[in-house]
Amino acid sequence: MSTTAESVDAEVLLDDPEPGSSWFITIASIVVLVVLLVALAALFFNFSNAEFDRKVVDQPAKRLMELRNEQNLMLAESGEYTDPDTGVAKRRIPIQAAMEQIAAQHGGG
Repeated sequence: MSTTAESVDAEVLLDDPEPGSSWFITIASIVVLVVLLVALAALFFNFSNAEFDRKVVDQPAKRLMELRNEQNLMLAESGEYTDPDTGVAKRRIPIQAAMEQIAAQHGGG
């Protein structure tokens, strides 16, 4: 009898007394894991896009800034300059002087 009693005791120890609670804990754990993974992925891509915008999109193009500085320098100077495309010398006056001339021609202050 002791052999039968030992096998019955071993079966009782191996059986899950409440399979419903084991399933609930398993499914709840999987749901929590998926939610955490989705939240981490969302945070990663949010930070990634913010860094991309800060480092790439918001930075002005270097060549554009150089061109703008060249144009501002050309506008600030007076006298003649040579057009780089055509090679023709042209006369230029500062924008403030041009506005004053237009105002004087039309009788403005």
